[in-house]
Amino acid sequence: MELQILSPPHLLLSRLLDPVGQRLTPEVAQHLVALQVDPTV
Repeated sequence: MELQILSPPHLLLSRLLDPVGQRLTPEVAQHLVALQVDPTV
């Protein structure tokens, strides 16, 4: 059995979101920041 070393959660999140962030325009980023969470979810 091979021991699997996990990355800290912030590194994983960074690796997932970095490609998205590189392609966002300032306008799209502003819209994403302005999104509101639905309290019923």
